[in-house]
Amino acid sequence: MTCWFCGVEEEAEGKAYEVEMYGDVMQNPADTEEAVSFNKKLVVVPRCASCKHRQAKAKRANIFAVISLVLAITAGIFGVLKVVDGYIWGIALGFFAAMIIEFLTIRHHAMKGIKSEAAARKKNEEVCEFLSRGYEFGRAPKQHKVAETIIEED
Repeated sequence: MTCWFCGVEEEAEGKAYEVEMYGDVMQNPADTEEAVSFNKKLVVVPRCASCKHRQAKAKRANIFAVISLVLAITAGIFGVLKVVDGYIWGIALGFFAAMIIEFLTIRHHAMKGIKSEAAARKKNEEVCEFLSRGYEFGRAPKQHKVAETIIEED
């Protein structure tokens, strides 16, 4: 099967993107042990090794961009409060701003020509089919007590 994300490479074993969904939630009578019962579905979106690697690289770049943003804001605040005299906070602010740009550029290039995991959750045909049937993302409904016997669809 062809990779859904790039549409070019063949799917690689163990690299698929898995989307957990649940639906057909039913409240059980109050006298039963389980509060709700539901069906769950694991949608497997085929993915090649290259797309998995590129998406992981983009995620890491996002994390480092957020860290750089926090450090840039911190450097700006310390500079305004004059925690230390001199230009050190201005230099730090410029450095972290450059790092933000660099990490966002890395992310852009990593994702160029492929679809994101978020797109798989919104645009994949099988996921859309289950969403139209009332299924939601996740392993189980947000309840305190769920049925221990879960019906799985194939």
